[in-house]
Amino acid sequence: MEARCTTFANLKPSAQNWFVKALVAEKTPIRSLRWGRQQRLVLIDKENQKMQCIIYEQDVDRLDGVLHLYGTYFIGNGKIKEISANTPTMGDSKYQIILSRSAYIKATSKHEELPLDYVYQLTPFFDCPQFADFTNRHINLLCGVIHVFPSRFIQKIQKTVQEFVVVNEESRPTILTLWEEFIQSEGLQLSDNIHRMPIILGMRLYVNNYHGISFGTLPISTILIDPPISQAKNLDSWLKVNREYVERIVPQKLYIKENQITNRPLDSQIRKISQLSCLPETPQVKSFWIKSNLQVIKPGQQFYFLGCPGCSKACGAVYGSEFTCFYCNNDFPNPKPMLRFEAELYDGTGCLDAFAEDTEAQTLLRMSAEDVITAAKENKMGLDEVNERFKDLLFFFHIRTSNTEIRGKKYIRNTIMACLPATEQPSTSQISHETQKRLMSDLSMSESQQSTSTVQEGPPLRIFQIAQLVRKI
Repeated sequence: MEARCTTFANLKPSAQNWFVKALVAEKTPIRSLRWGRQQRLVLIDKENQKMQCIIYEQDVDRLDGVLHLYGTYFIGNGKIKEISANTPTMGDSKYQIILSRSAYIKATSKHEELPLDYVYQLTPFFDCPQFADFTNRHINLLCGVIHVFPSRFIQKIQKTVQEFVVVNEESRPTILTLWEEFIQSEGLQLSDNIHRMPIILGMRLYVNNYHGISFGTLPISTILIDPPISQAKNLDSWLKVNREYVERIVPQKLYIKENQITNRPLDSQIRKISQLSCLPETPQVKSFWIKSNLQVIKPGQQFYFLGCPGCSKACGAVYGSEFTCFYCNNDFPNPKPMLRFEAELYDGTGCLDAFAEDTEAQTLLRMSAEDVITAAKENKMGLDEVNERFKDLLFFFHIRTSNTEIRGKKYIRNTIMACLPATEQPSTSQISHETQKRLMSDLSMSESQQSTSTVQEGPPLRIFQIAQLVRKI
């Protein structure tokens, strides 16, 4: 049979009497959608080309028990159909296979099976910020699931989500959000097995950078639980060896934005302000980096507001009084002071108005909300005093742009999501993966000489540590 097999590159809608040998690399649970029941698979041929495969309605029940995940099969005479334009696909081809009970499917013998290891192109946690907020760019992530939060309903968009804390050997814990249909299948399985820290392979995940780096599922995502690949076995061993560090992640909230390390942007990611005029009309670009100075030009700003400790929304409560937040429907003994101000960013090619809030505002002002309140009472928050703090300082700003509507008028709002001093210190974004491994190894050796503990501490490299090691290299 193998002599008669072709490859996915040769399959077209006009193909007849065709056969391929393919590995079932991905397989979703059976989903009930608006137009009926279906199951999606991703098949990989001997040339490592991927092709999407769909099974519909009554055929699902029969073929679900025939095509097993990670198995290799001879498949033939399914229908080849072109994927509609602008429709996301799970494969490399613009065509997909529609399988029914009339198709030819036969499992290969064991010596004919295609190898499973390294067929998945994995994205390091370190590289994920480069994919943030691009709706057409996805990542494949291997990670351990160490904690599950209860599912919650988001009233504004009428959808249910469930969040999990995930981590891998890079020690960059973050949040993975499962949406809607993933909760009752993959989410339930992960929740039932959270005690053993299951390994997952998330394919085609979305990277969000709204409150720090986090990941989420899309309709074309696949969650593979405990994949039988060598990388997963290595990660499982790492989780067990570093259990002391892993058990600190949730109590110390190492996954939240304030405890995440922001990578310095690559030169190719930095845009000139004069080039940004077309970005709001481009839905695929929601965020960008610029390198600029900063000044506050709008007078009369308070630089802080009182907000909800739970959801950070502004509230009308007076400091020191109990209140109910009508955004998250929770009661609190006191509102929380939070920083916020509007500034002008300029880089020599143009100017851009942007809001700095919370952590970024505190980083720029080098003051806490309580400090700002005290300084305001002493009339020390005028424009001259504030701008003196930014004088001659150059920053990398990660800007998120969004469209808002106020009283029927549409506005473009720019928010500073991250800010870094634009120094010439080397950063991990400019270091090859081979060098990163060497840096991690050197740092681990250095720490092991100072401690008798055999358990890795976990937190990633700090910028000053990397700089010291790079100078040695």
